[in-house]
Amino acid sequence: MVLQHGEMMEIHHSNEANPCLMCLQKLKQAHPDIAAWFKRVKAAFPTVHVAVSYRGKEDQMRAFEEHKTRLMWPMSGHNQSDSRGQPAATALDLFNLSDDGVAMFPPLYYAKIFAWCQEHKEPIKWGGNFKSLGDSDHFQLV
Repeated sequence: MVLQHGEMMEIHHSNEANPCLMCLQKLKQAHPDIAAWFKRVKAAFPTVHVAVSYRGKEDQMRAFEEHKTRLMWPMSGHNQSDSRGQPAATALDLFNLSDDGVAMFPPLYYAKIFAWCQEHKEPIKWGGNFKSLGDSDHFQLV
């Protein structure tokens, strides 16, 4: 596809690329170690995608107020920055994209991903194990 000057292309998640362009965009705001982890997971689970990588202050506070997180800004792994102040999230929220393009958030799917992580000795903690807030789509560097 060739875009004309000033024309915008709408990018959606897709199972046709590994990883897809939308995931690659989100991984640009992730710490290199969790971005590399995601690419390994993507090879094993081709329909997995990144829902959230970095969350700015406004988004984090909204998630806190909606009880989707127990952490206020800047305490979440989604709020981390590198030494230059650039986004470098150490956490990713994931989803499974069905063949018909529907985002799904099945806890059993995430449990399988975490089991794979344990089998491969990946340095990841899983939100499905959080006692205070079940967060099965959340994966974070240890």
